[in-house]
Amino acid sequence: MFTVVGNYDRYCSKIIEDYPLPEKKFQYCWSEQRYGVLPTTMMKICHDACVKSGEEELLKSDPFVIVERHHNILYKDGKVKNHFAPHTDREGPANGPCHSILYYYQIDEGIDDVGLHFYEWIDEDKEMIDQDGGAVATFTPVTGDVVTFGDSIPHCPGEFKTDSETPKVRGVLAIFIKHPQEEKRANAGCMRCLPCLY
Repeated sequence: MFTVVGNYDRYCSKIIEDYPLPEKKFQYCWSEQRYGVLPTTMMKICHDACVKSGEEELLKSDPFVIVERHHNILYKDGKVKNHFAPHTDREGPANGPCHSILYYYQIDEGIDDVGLHFYEWIDEDKEMIDQDGGAVATFTPVTGDVVTFGDSIPHCPGEFKTDSETPKVRGVLAIFIKHPQEEKRANAGCMRCLPCLY
């Protein structure tokens, strides 16, 4: 269901420097960029995640990569904003098939239900996820952890919260490597034996 890539806590400050949040924002999605022009640290995380999960061929096409940052500051008795229901990442910014990587750049101690829960399908064709059956696997991250999973894997974060009197941070970068789409050739299906009329 998912592959643990490793711990990259040594890159946390560089990642935050490369992907700063706009003023007064706690979530931001950058425009897609080709893999080959990503900052060096992000390129390494994408490379290592694809190699570890057996998807290294994906990078040979210099795919588009979308990076989305979520910086949650949690307060005692506070509500979790923008909670996700079980979903697949093809429904998100990639808007289609993608390989997903999550980089947890800051996970403070004292947060409950901080894990990423994975689910199974009841019927993938009808896009029915077995939510009633509960999570079949959970990944519980610490600062610096990177986890990756393939296309069409149902998942959602826990309902993270804290009882701490001091605020706690849960920070994650969601990285989506888009699967290459076959580009439609101009005049596909054109009958070459006939002269073009336009």
